[in-house]
Amino acid sequence: MFNFHARKSPSTCHWGISLGDGYVAGSNTTAEENNGQTRVTFRSGNSDYGIFSLISSYEVCRYKYKMLVSGTMEDIGDVVIRQIDPMEVRTFFLV
Repeated sequence: MFNFHARKSPSTCHWGISLGDGYVAGSNTTAEENNGQTRVTFRSGNSDYGIFSLISSYEVCRYKYKMLVSGTMEDIGDVVIRQIDPMEVRTFFLV
């Protein structure tokens, strides 16, 4: 499993399953940001549920994890990527 979240906003996050070779499966994935210039590369499916490259999703999240504050865009932090081994329950509690 993997988890993306904005360092300054842990509640802003995305989860998925790593498939290996740089691809993941996930649902409710933002397909593009940056006025359509940054897109998730789907191998199959779409933003509802699909298989896509992890790096392309990371690039989209870099743009998505900004919030509107007082009429200006404010960066809410670096994207943090965590991998979780579901066979090791204790990893769920690591920070």
